[in-house]
Parts: sequence; C-alpha cells; structure tokens
Amino acid sequence: MFYDVFISLCKRDGKKPSPVAVELGLRTSNVAQWKKGSTPRPEVLKKVATYFDVPISYLLGGTDDNGIENPPAVSDEGNKKELLINYINHMNQDQLDQAGAFLKWLLSNQEK
Repeated sequence: MFYDVFISLCKRDGKKPSPVAVELGLRTSNVAQWKKGSTPRPEVLKKVATYFDVPISYLLGGTDDNGIENPPAVSDEGNKKELLINYINHMNQDQLDQAGAFLKWLLSNQEK
C-alpha cells in the first residue's frame, strides 16, 4: 500500500522513486523493499511525508487530515483531469464547496 502511494506522489511531482529516496538520504534498496510490501519506519515515513507535503496517514493509505481518502492511482501520468476527478469523487460537500470557490477564483484571476 505505501509503495503505491509513494509511486503516485513521485508521478504527481514528475520524479522517479529511486532519486527521491536518495534525496531523502535513503538507499535505493528501500524502494525495492517497499515494492515488496514493507512499510517504512516511522522516521522514514516522516521524511517522506515532509518531502511530499502530505500527512503520514495519507502515505499509509488512510485519509489526509482533511478527511479526503487517497484517490485511486492514475495510470496515465499525463492525465491530470482524471487525477482531479479522483480527488473530487472523494470529497465531502464542504470540501466541494471550497474547491468550487477556489476554482472560480483561479479562473477569474487567469483572465486578468
């Protein structure tokens, strides 16, 4: 589970998993262990969470601090619309209202 989330975050940021591990001061063999199903130690989870700016609970396949479940991984790295739709499908009504207000603001500022 952790590996899938890690890979999704790497793809989101346009990075490759092994170089990210090295940036975090880890060995590339850690990535291979995660792929086999192991979960990183708490101090490694904290490093990864900080690096990607996500809560540790998100890395472990639960929900983030806002209650948004981890969306399904996007198979096509370039399909940003699908990723956004996956996030939207996991939002509650309050989160949808906030996202809608932000999108309206974003679009109105883009036209200026």
